[in-house]
Amino acid sequence: MAVKTGNKNDLIWYDQVNGKLYFGYTTEENSTTTEKEVENKAHFETMVLDMKQKKWQQLGTLSSYLKNDLTNIRNIISSPFGQMIAFKNKNIFLDYANNKVYRLNDTKQREIEQLATSTGDTHVNYFIDSTFFSWLTEKSLVDSMKIGMKDLVLLNEKIYTPGLDPVALNEKKSSGYRIPVIL
Repeated sequence: MAVKTGNKNDLIWYDQVNGKLYFGYTTEENSTTTEKEVENKAHFETMVLDMKQKKWQQLGTLSSYLKNDLTNIRNIISSPFGQMIAFKNKNIFLDYANNKVYRLNDTKQREIEQLATSTGDTHVNYFIDSTFFSWLTEKSLVDSMKIGMKDLVLLNEKIYTPGLDPVALNEKKSSGYRIPVIL
């Protein structure tokens, strides 16, 4: 199985401090043959790769909060607070390590929406410590803003439900365990 990356809907977070790579879900794609399946098969197990120990661990099943609206997710960047995504007209942070979902408070949400770089097509976003940078490449314009834990509001949502998904459990029993390959 190959894990597609580079998709705006990806739920992937690199925890740089702990050397872990989190996947909210994976998509199975057979790219080694000329035959293309009409639809790629999504697997909604949330997994983590411990890059230091080189071990995979399944955390649970992607929550319906995220799974039911995947096409409306826009991946922004890995941050010190988790994966930053645009979701339901808000900037959301997915803290996989603690299975928590945060949103920017209203003040910071307005600030980020008012950045000059919030319009345009081609962005490069990155964090240095707790400073978010947004670079609008077509205009050579860079904006930045500080974001701290005090600027985040905990939502009553989870990223994943601990335990195996019944469908995944049946697949595991019938065909062996899938190990994702990162491309």
